Amino acid sequence: MTDTYELFAAQRPGMRFDDQQPMVDMDRMRSTRLARTQAALRASGCDAPVLTYPVYIRYATGVSSAQVYMMHLPERTAIVTAEGPAAVFDDYVPELLRPGNNVVDLWRPTIGFTEYRCGARATESARAWAGEVGAIVAQRTGQKKPRLAIDAPGFYGHEALREAGFALESAEPIMTAAHRVKSPDEVACLSHAVTVAETGMWRIREGLRPGVTENELLSLLHAENIAAGGEWGEYKLLLSGPRTFPWVQESSHRIVRGGELVALDTGLIGPMGYGADISRTFYCPPGRPDARQRELYRVALECLEQNLALFRAGRRFSEVANEAFELPARFKEYRYGCIAHGIGMGDENPVVEWREDYAAGQPDDTLEAGMVLAVESYVAADDSIEGVKLEDQIVVTADGCRRLSTFPFERELFGIGD
Repeated sequence: MTDTYELFAAQRPGMRFDDQQPMVDMDRMRSTRLARTQAALRASGCDAPVLTYPVYIRYATGVSSAQVYMMHLPERTAIVTAEGPAAVFDDYVPELLRPGNNVVDLWRPTIGFTEYRCGARATESARAWAGEVGAIVAQRTGQKKPRLAIDAPGFYGHEALREAGFALESAEPIMTAAHRVKSPDEVACLSHAVTVAETGMWRIREGLRPGVTENELLSLLHAENIAAGGEWGEYKLLLSGPRTFPWVQESSHRIVRGGELVALDTGLIGPMGYGADISRTFYCPPGRPDARQRELYRVALECLEQNLALFRAGRRFSEVANEAFELPARFKEYRYGCIAHGIGMGDENPVVEWREDYAAGQPDDTLEAGMVLAVESYVAADDSIEGVKLEDQIVVTADGCRRLSTFPFERELFGIGD
């Protein structure tokens, strides 16, 4: 990675047309992602992944529209072979826009095989789809019965490919290997998604007052994301007072009261389909946090900051786990489920587990430069009433990690010195 690329990725470009700023090169980013998919495909021994999961399709081909719709009614297919451009079955990208995609050279109409589109003809339609898939893969690979990797085409699609005699494997290992390391263009997109999310977080902090509801606060985050060209929220994690413990409840119409903690995990899919996964915990005025709240916040911040310092390319995940913050015994039961996890077009592999998991035989791994991770911290106990959630998004480098998230912590408010 050149110094120019490193600087570019750190500048958080605005992603708007501006002849005074460097911009993400979409052709280059699509080409890089397709090349990584193809490299992982060659390593797998399969002839082609047949993709119906919209996030995988977007990663490999750059094709996207109606993404959430496609997650429950898969009506788009992408076929990637070891060399050359991809093929896509799709009715949702207008023909006018198709020439702008530099990694797809073959477009076919959607062949749906869901009950919604086909009803009693779903099996028949799936067979037509499998025949078209097989013909394209055979023509591009020279294999009469190629080995296909599939993600989750649903019962009808899966059975039609099996009935046609194809040997099937999972596409998930291929796509996981492909998106493991991010290009500088992707890091720039992830940085921009973080910038959008942090703007929404500031709106929440400004709007935090007694009488507001959790849902009203969360709507400020999502409004900012949509206004900036973002796409959706993966979950609704904005919780107040006693609902901050245990973690992973979803936001509600509960009215926030003065003196309570409000914990937020953004979980946004922002512009260009890239994610922002950041957490902060705020205090609802008036007054100041009490001793119990200050302890929770102090321990959560110590945990996060000690763990952030451990991420450097070349280190084993188990090394990070062995040196990770040791939570006081009373907080261990409710700690977050992992130390860190990948983030790209949503939460991804890899996952850095806790020390006990590696001791119990969890497969180990190695940090690589260009991995983008969300580092997690959650602190609560049976008698704590509330919990504190903190999380930062980082890119791993040879010298350590660089934080993509910059939203400040509430050190002064919670009485924690720098």
